[in-house]
Amino acid sequence: MEKNIKNMSFDGGCLCLDFVNTVYSRKESPMNDYLRSYEDVIHFGQRTEILSPKKKRHLLDYTANHPEEEKDAFHKIKIAREELYQFFYNITEGESPTPAMMDHFNKLLPSALSHLRMKNSNGKIQLAWEEQNDPLLLPLWKVIKSAHDILLTESPKRIKSCPRCLWLFLDETKNNGRKWCNSIICGSRDKALRYYYRKKEEDANDG
Repeated sequence: MEKNIKNMSFDGGCLCLDFVNTVYSRKESPMNDYLRSYEDVIHFGQRTEILSPKKKRHLLDYTANHPEEEKDAFHKIKIAREELYQFFYNITEGESPTPAMMDHFNKLLPSALSHLRMKNSNGKIQLAWEEQNDPLLLPLWKVIKSAHDILLTESPKRIKSCPRCLWLFLDETKNNGRKWCNSIICGSRDKALRYYYRKKEEDANDG
């Protein structure tokens, strides 16, 4: 079965890490990218429930009539994804993000949060997004807001990278003992591979 944005698993534990994981593996070259078009960004937004069916239809209609804006937005989204991945990966390695990484993040942050608004919905005050300018970047704004929230509320030790595929994930276990992005997929494959090499070495020694 072809791996794509419609069937990829979401194991990051939060929106921003699911977003940076939209590749099959960070260890493979060339990289099998799940975000191959802006339409894939829309599918990601629908699957993660940051885009309603109504908003999905609106963005699809908008891109059909604004191809240059679509191209520009997709380019910005892909660049932001890689910047966010490097930012969080440094944290998983126990290192502080470099000044360049901080600079990139601090440029993304105000561009996203400046679109946040408060609205009165039937007497209840709620957060909302102003979308009149650059509506195609709405999914990215929500990803950046997620990154902002995770950095403020979670311990850096909870942000980890999978040793097999280098996907990033938020460890929400009580003892902070999670090792794999997905224990069935990456965990089982790694155990099987280690068993294979251990058995091979034992057979060679017996021979």
